[in-house]
Amino acid sequence: GVPGGSASAMAGDSAGNLWLSEDKALLRLNEGKLAEQIPWSQLGSSAKAYALAADSGRGGLWIGFHEGGVVRFQDGQVRASYSRANGLGAGVVADLRIHPDGAIWASTEGGLSVIRNGRIATLSSKNGLPCDPVYWSMDDGDHSTWLYMRCGLVRLAESELDAWARDPKRRIAASVFDGSDGF
Repeated sequence: GVPGGSASAMAGDSAGNLWLSEDKALLRLNEGKLAEQIPWSQLGSSAKAYALAADSGRGGLWIGFHEGGVVRFQDGQVRASYSRANGLGAGVVADLRIHPDGAIWASTEGGLSVIRNGRIATLSSKNGLPCDPVYWSMDDGDHSTWLYMRCGLVRLAESELDAWARDPKRRIAASVFDGSDGF
C-alpha cells in the first residue's frame, strides 16, 4: 500500500505511526496501512526530507530537508520552521536528534545546529570543529557527543558543548579520529 519511490528516512512515534520520507511526499502508516500522504510543498519544501525524528516529549515530528531547513509538524500543521536565515547550518540536514532536555540537534553540511527554546546556534569550523559537514551525532552516555563528519569521527566532551551553548562564539576543543587513526 506504499507508493513507489525510495525512502530516505523513517521514524516511529508514540501513537503507533510509522513516518516515511519518500521521493514525493511524507507518508504516515498506521497498522501497516497508508493513512496519510503529505506532499513536500505542504510542508514548505520542494525537496524530500533526509531526516525524521518523532518528538515523544512534545508530540509531533521534526523534519530535516535535503535542500536545508527544519520544521516541526504536528496535528497536520507546521508548528515551527527554521532555516539558514535563522542560524541553522547551511545545506542538507542529514540527521536529527532530540536530546532529553528538549533540544533538537541537527547535523547539517554547515555544522552541528542546536534548536533550543526557539533559538538556534550552529557549531562549525569557526568554533573549532575540524570541518563543517556533519552527517550524524550521538551521545555516548558517558559525557561525550560523537560526530560523524566528512573529515573523520569527532568526540566532544559534554563540558565543551555546554560551555559553547552558553557562549556560541566560544571555540571548543575536539578530539578528531581520521585516516591517520585508521578511521
